[in-house]
Amino acid sequence: MSKAFTLIEMMIVLVVLIILAAVSVPLLEPSMANQRLHQGASLLRTEWAAMRLKAMSEGKIYCCRVAFANDTLLIDRVLDVHFTAALSTEQEVDNYRGDAPPSTLEDGGFTGEEEDFILRDPDRATEETGAKRVQLPKGVFFSDAIALPDERAFYYLGLTEDANATDDENTFVSETVANQEVRLGESSGSEGITWSVPIFFFPDGTTSTAAVLLKNERNRCIEVRLRGLTATTTIRDAVSAENYTGELKADTQR
Repeated sequence: MSKAFTLIEMMIVLVVLIILAAVSVPLLEPSMANQRLHQGASLLRTEWAAMRLKAMSEGKIYCCRVAFANDTLLIDRVLDVHFTAALSTEQEVDNYRGDAPPSTLEDGGFTGEEEDFILRDPDRATEETGAKRVQLPKGVFFSDAIALPDERAFYYLGLTEDANATDDENTFVSETVANQEVRLGESSGSEGITWSVPIFFFPDGTTSTAAVLLKNERNRCIEVRLRGLTATTTIRDAVSAENYTGELKADTQR
């Protein structure tokens, strides 16, 4: 006579499995949260590499910004001043994708804000205008970002270059950081979101020298650095926000 599990035995096994799962999940959560934090850093590195290749292959300038205390990375093309000077309205600039002023547009000066003349307002950058938004894994958000200023960054930000401007990664801990020049270009959006300084990707393969700090809801953070000359990305070890000793702000709360 063949033996089989009774309904009561199967229910007992099921209850035991449910209890084990209820006990195990909380124990695994810190490890899973740490894994998602590393996945966020890897995602940022992947997007940076893709943006650099896109800038090189198209011969255009791209930039990315991160939303503080948020999970959004914004990627957008920089509108070249030489090709947008003949555009006449903000809406036309937002929808413009070519490399020369469309012949259908009337001659006239640009009427938008000067900061929109080259860099699009993040709040108005959408998929319809050619921008791309990337979300970090669940529970991971951007805590801070800085970029060392150089001649090109000052130009595209519409600012006068500082005689002491540098793009040397080794000067992150310096008077430049103390003076907050590495935060030039931060902007507050209409929804209360603060967007970071733009990180530029140029057609010659170089980029801004920058650092971005990612954080999760368990108060652990990980720093991702981008070296401007070689576009090399370095992901540092994840640490608790209390033990973070870098130059970025680790106290951001979501």
